[in-house]
Amino acid sequence: MGKAEANQHRLVIVIHHDAVCLDLIGEALKGEGYTAHCCPDEEAAYERIRSEQPAALVVNIRTDQPERGWTLLDRLRLDPLTAAIPVVICLPAGAPLQSAERLQQQGCFILERPIDRQNLLTAVQSAVAARDRSRSFSNILAVANGHAAGTETGAFSGERAAARGSDAGIPGHPAEPGASPAPAGAGQTLQEPEAHWCYRQAVEALRRGERDESYRLIRRALVHDPGYVPAWLHMAQLLDNIEQQRECLERALALDPHCTAAREQLDLLLLRTLKPNPLPEDGAERKEGARKLGSYLVEQGYITAAQLKQALQEQRIEQNRRGDHVPLGDILLHHGWLTPQMLATALVKQQEDKLQGSDANSPQHLGEYLIQKGILTPQQLAAVLAEQAQRRQVGERILLGELLIRGGYLSPAMLEQVLEEQRNDFFERFWS
Repeated sequence: MGKAEANQHRLVIVIHHDAVCLDLIGEALKGEGYTAHCCPDEEAAYERIRSEQPAALVVNIRTDQPERGWTLLDRLRLDPLTAAIPVVICLPAGAPLQSAERLQQQGCFILERPIDRQNLLTAVQSAVAARDRSRSFSNILAVANGHAAGTETGAFSGERAAARGSDAGIPGHPAEPGASPAPAGAGQTLQEPEAHWCYRQAVEALRRGERDESYRLIRRALVHDPGYVPAWLHMAQLLDNIEQQRECLERALALDPHCTAAREQLDLLLLRTLKPNPLPEDGAERKEGARKLGSYLVEQGYITAAQLKQALQEQRIEQNRRGDHVPLGDILLHHGWLTPQMLATALVKQQEDKLQGSDANSPQHLGEYLIQKGILTPQQLAAVLAEQAQRRQVGERILLGELLIRGGYLSPAMLEQVLEEQRNDFFERFWS
């Protein structure tokens, strides 16, 4: 690793509007050997992050202007140059549990204010380690793709060299090119393939709680044999990013279509994206919170679990190709698995349940807000949503607000007033 690359590996950019907090966080990081670049403004931070490519970010979400931090995070996630940079997010005390869980599923690390120094350092260390695993994982995928194509890519050569370097000094591996191999490692027979031995050692390392060592070993296993299915299954356990976990499991399944473990773990990943929000920690009774659209459609018998699984896979592929959000309903309508009326009914049912459950603190969508305020009935909203879905089927994309004005439910002035009230209500309730 060159000097510039080493410096980049330890670079952390901190975004915080308070100068005193900014200095305290910066000093804490510098005391642990990190290079801390402090930035008090979210808008200026974006370009700096793109150009400097830090190992991790620390982003404080303001209590008075939270939208500034969320806007920055959205821009970073949509930009291919910054999407993979791990983020430590500092939230106000008492932020909704489901919001924190959703951010953690996206690979973020959550801290609650007031910030404890040791918790901060632990979160940053975890974020930097996650970035290292993510970068290495990308190279491993290139190795696997090159192996399948029968070619040796630059990444393949680099990983081979890295594997040779990590093998040096380990029994059974030459310390230098051309040297005679040392005796086989503990428990390794001369006939045992290298990937199999590395896999067994990786499993043992994880059992001992040595996660980084387990990752190093399983990386070596996949470099030596990218077609070894158990190694892909083990790699999935070590990655923080859900999409990377899914990539490992899908590769294992492609190599062995009868691999039950890969199928079961893929189903578990799907359930994680569909599960309802957890019960509050105090165990207080509550009505069931809003679930994702797909779970409603399956529960109501509109589609099958297999159809949902296929639609979600197509959604992920299209979003990667287009770089923006692809509504699940559009895919289901395209296949003819839903009618616009069925989709509208499910959406309204989902919104009604959300307003009655623990998610009611702050509606996220215009339709939810209009029902909560008594401006629309669920039946009226369902009719408008069905019309919107019908228009989307023929390529006509019209915003809900425009259809409400056309249908005489709202005037333009009233819509503008409702949207402003919705924004104010959101920030008052969410951050109070």
